[in-house]
Amino acid sequence: MSKRFFAAILALSVVLSLSACSVGKDEENEHKEKLTVYYVNKAGYENGGNYIEPVEYNIDERDDLVHKALDYLGTAPAEGDFATSLVKGTRIYSYSLEGGEMEIDLSPAYLLLNELEKSIVKCCLTLTLCGIDEVDTVSIYVDGRLVEEKLDARFMIIKDTDTNEYEKRITLYFPENNYYYLQTEYRVLTVGQDKLLAEYVVDELIKSTQTEGITGSMPEGTKLLSVEQKNGICTVDLSREFVDNRPLTASRQRMTVYSIVNSLVNLENIEKVSFLVEGARSEGYEYIDISGNFTEFEDIIYDPQEASKIFATIYLGLGDTGKMVRTPVIIDRESEMTVEENIVQYILTLAQVGGYESLIPSLVTLNSIENVNGVCTIDLSGALLAGGTGKNATLAACAIAASVIDSGAAASVTVNVDGKRFMENITQYTDLIIE
Repeated sequence: MSKRFFAAILALSVVLSLSACSVGKDEENEHKEKLTVYYVNKAGYENGGNYIEPVEYNIDERDDLVHKALDYLGTAPAEGDFATSLVKGTRIYSYSLEGGEMEIDLSPAYLLLNELEKSIVKCCLTLTLCGIDEVDTVSIYVDGRLVEEKLDARFMIIKDTDTNEYEKRITLYFPENNYYYLQTEYRVLTVGQDKLLAEYVVDELIKSTQTEGITGSMPEGTKLLSVEQKNGICTVDLSREFVDNRPLTASRQRMTVYSIVNSLVNLENIEKVSFLVEGARSEGYEYIDISGNFTEFEDIIYDPQEASKIFATIYLGLGDTGKMVRTPVIIDRESEMTVEENIVQYILTLAQVGGYESLIPSLVTLNSIENVNGVCTIDLSGALLAGGTGKNATLAACAIAASVIDSGAAASVTVNVDGKRFMENITQYTDLIIE
């Protein structure tokens, strides 16, 4: 896709005034070319207008444009009411460019910025650098760790839409290509007064993603029939294709449902989402019951900025099938605990998550956990055996073991109950899993 087309999309998406201040004076010199650099517009930032604005420089065409752009980004122009986006000690340490992919290493101060400040940094860097022919995407690192991957000028949001009732910034969630987690996509829409914003959100989900590396979530042919909001519950009525053309695996069905749920709960005054199919309640989504109300499932939203997270796979129950469903989640890490202890404690706090039931009785607690040479020994309280030592307790122990093993923290797991051996050397559990 050409740079001109990128620019056209950007102009339509963010309604940005492209009238720029000319800083260079030697426009007639044949060795000059224009470089557009984006800065914070102080007046807009303070008064709810455009947060950033472009400034044009006339640069000697023999200079390295990328290097010049990075220099200008770190210093506000002498003229005009502009400020650099690199605030509070944020600095550019280094950069590399290969095959159109720009990688920038920033100082750790970037991670201390608030979300708006980070968004402005991302916009200024991406819009400036992607305006250079050699640059297609920008990835941001902090001390060598990736925090923002392949940012694209097409999807930079730089206008405060909250002050314009006809322009709304929405957050959509689409599955990544392997269907483990949801990733974020932002859009700015021109809206009318005849439709709920929730209707626009579902319509955009049906149109599918505009971002490389993530995939659409809605079954083919799905149509939105109606949306109703009442008492914090958003009821979405979808056409028969939503069920008839549903994905075939548990993970993809979960991503389909929570792509809708998380996108809608992100809106003001929506706390829960319920589904109708052709005006009626439907249980039939095979691996996930869609007859009830759904709340946001934050633990499947991928955020590369979160250094204190554990990317784990836990195992939950699917009704009375006696089987487990693999459910990738992102867990807040308690620094004083090991990875395996974090995972077990997370599992023990669950009742229902992602549309599935926890296999662990509610009163079970962790007595101790020890990992020696890849063998993890977990001692649980006697509540695990409240219903006896049969199939349910065995499945619960396997669910915990599978979650720990899949984290890479151990090769096998032994489960004790109040110090007594219950299941030893659990390594195989694939026959219990529904994909």
